Amino acid sequence: MSVHGLFFSFGVFYKPLMEHFGWTATQVALAPSTMSIVYILSVLPVSFIYKRSNIRLMSLLGGLLMGSGLILSSQATSSWHLYVSYGIVTGVGTSTVWVPFTSTIVRWFTKRRGLAMGIALSGSGFGSLCAAPLLTYLILTHGWKSAFLLAGLLTLLIMLLAAILMRDSPEGLGIGPHGERETTESQASVAATSPSPGMGPLSIPQILRRGDFWLIYSLWALSTIVKSIYEQHVVLFATTIGISSIIASITLGTIGLSSIIGRLAIGVLQDKIGTRRALNLCYILNLASPIILLSAKNEPSLYLFAVIFGFALGGRISLEVPIATAFFGVANLATALAILETAFGAGGFIGPYLAGHVFDLTGQYYELFLSCIALSLVLSLIAALLRPSEKEGIVDLRGVVRKQCPGKTGDINGIRPRAHPDLI
Repeated sequence: MSVHGLFFSFGVFYKPLMEHFGWTATQVALAPSTMSIVYILSVLPVSFIYKRSNIRLMSLLGGLLMGSGLILSSQATSSWHLYVSYGIVTGVGTSTVWVPFTSTIVRWFTKRRGLAMGIALSGSGFGSLCAAPLLTYLILTHGWKSAFLLAGLLTLLIMLLAAILMRDSPEGLGIGPHGERETTESQASVAATSPSPGMGPLSIPQILRRGDFWLIYSLWALSTIVKSIYEQHVVLFATTIGISSIIASITLGTIGLSSIIGRLAIGVLQDKIGTRRALNLCYILNLASPIILLSAKNEPSLYLFAVIFGFALGGRISLEVPIATAFFGVANLATALAILETAFGAGGFIGPYLAGHVFDLTGQYYELFLSCIALSLVLSLIAALLRPSEKEGIVDLRGVVRKQCPGKTGDINGIRPRAHPDLI
């Protein structure tokens, strides 16, 4: 997951590319925006390929595409070169990471899945923590081409190591998922096969007809608009208030560090208070981020923004798969995630392009941060409304949906639930 940190750090390339080629911020922003559109188009086909292949093939394919895309970006001489190499080649490569990797994690754990997901996904925060200052240093000392080249080589190396080491499921090694021995045989059967005894695997049209799906989709899309605005433009914003690019890059690294803490903390918290309440906490914290940026004038205020936003971002990301699991079940997880991932692509296209266009028109980010406040309020409202329908069963802390037995209040399949259904 640390390769994601390299792409989160694309913001450090804005100013060097604008100065080298004379491009506008909008022209540079079209590279990550193109990547997002390509991601939308490729995530579903790649996910279907993954369901018929294995995690090792996906890692190999992703490493070759992302690594070569970044290496080719180092040789760009015009904007369309960057759009093809970074936007298209790398965009297809990124679609091989999230759905296959997170689906694999779910298969390996039945107990403490929230913590496991938080630890695994902290890799993207670690990647951002290391990549942003490193790439900025390379840009200042050796130029942006060397920075792209190193990013490509690192991505290729990391993904090839993943292809060698990862396995799809513990059953392939003759063992069971972590925590399986602590569940009854009937509980393990329900968790591994279907969202609830009365509902089998869902087709794509069935998923699309569900209202809770569109609430989650809106949540992810709007969240990504806000996130991509910050990640892609916080370095350029910092330079407009007199902060050096190297210090501004440390802000991206701070977001990565804080997101690691957020992933781990919210992962543990989710196992205790439930997914929905943990999600509400993340969006309350997220609302404070643009308010801080509106009044940011110096380095401490920028770092305060990075700490709060990074914590909320990391926590929210660690909850994405548990939420999808809770609403759609393990049996439908890969399909549901693949569809939901298009929301990240849509938000990732709108955010950078919108921010670049506003900056080119106004030379500042004031209006944009006001829009982020409005979007954050909407996100908090959606998170508060998001809850499972009673007719679809009860969701426990691990995200396993079980149908309530008629006439046995409080019993699920004859087994007393470990948590109140509201705790999702």
